[in-house]
Amino acid sequence: VYFGTDAQNLVLVADNTTQTTYSPGSPLSLNTTYYWQIIPNYGNSQPSCSVSSFTTTSETGIIMADGSVQACSGTFYDSGGQNGNYGSNEFLTFTIFPSTPGSFVKVDFTEFNVSNSGFMELDNLLIINGSDAMGGDIIGSYTGTTSPGSITSYAADGALTFLFYTDAIGTASGWAASISCVTPTEAPACAVN
Repeated sequence: VYFGTDAQNLVLVADNTTQTTYSPGSPLSLNTTYYWQIIPNYGNSQPSCSVSSFTTTSETGIIMADGSVQACSGTFYDSGGQNGNYGSNEFLTFTIFPSTPGSFVKVDFTEFNVSNSGFMELDNLLIINGSDAMGGDIIGSYTGTTSPGSITSYAADGALTFLFYTDAIGTASGWAASISCVTPTEAPACAVN
């Protein structure tokens, strides 16, 4: 696998690998075109393989998808990103872990519009305390234009998990939420759900 920003001078980044993915060791730069090439090893003969490319964008937000991220800053968007609508028939699970040890993720929703306008039409954002999507405490279930407001994790791992599911009928602009982390000065006596 060859990778780089100059199509004529790619750098070998993985040799004799059977992996189907490659992750660079450092974050990619915004608004930059990257080139990659995979050359299979056929002994002494090397086939002529094309060079492919992709370009990163200036959208720096964290986008709802299946997966997780460590963050204590940034903006969390639905799968449509900053300027687009989310899609139909989505079922996504995303966890935000604090990037600062001992802290707790906090999200402040600044925009919220999740479609619920028709009979049997219901898109929903479920927010779970912690990283256990199936066993964590449900903080709330949100649809329509009633914003979740400000949500702070109280889980031992400091994480918040988001389950987002949409139907096939309609979509909307989704959400934007500012991410931060808080460090408690003292442990809470109890948590009320």
